[in-house]
Amino acid sequence: MHQRQINTVQQLKVYILDDERIVVNILSDMLREVGIENFQTQTNPVEALDDIAQFKPDLIFLDVMMPKINGLDFLKKLRTKHPHTHKIPVFYLTGHSNENFVMEAKKLKVSGYLLKPVEFSKVKLVLAKTFKKLSSSL
Repeated sequence: MHQRQINTVQQLKVYILDDERIVVNILSDMLREVGIENFQTQTNPVEALDDIAQFKPDLIFLDVMMPKINGLDFLKKLRTKHPHTHKIPVFYLTGHSNENFVMEAKKLKVSGYLLKPVEFSKVKLVLAKTFKKLSSSL
């Protein structure tokens, strides 16, 4: 993974992939609320594959249930096509937490998941956790 110096949570690069525009807009507003301006969003998983590789985010918020490809399969495909993305923390966005999903996500070494509707306090915790992990690895 790219090593870059980040000194504040506001310097995090975040990528949001969700097929629901309303969820993308809500998360974007939350990022702006904490001062993060360096983020990209996408509602189309096919386009997101190469977007993520080029953007090189520090964190990915990834929807689980999308048309044509689910979040688990998307992450497998992303990591196969762009191996450098293996170390990017991924938090799934989901409307449910069933046991099969949780077990499959653990196999993929996903950092965690947020239940929809996403709570601002939980997003702030994810950002703080990601920043702490990145800043301690430099």
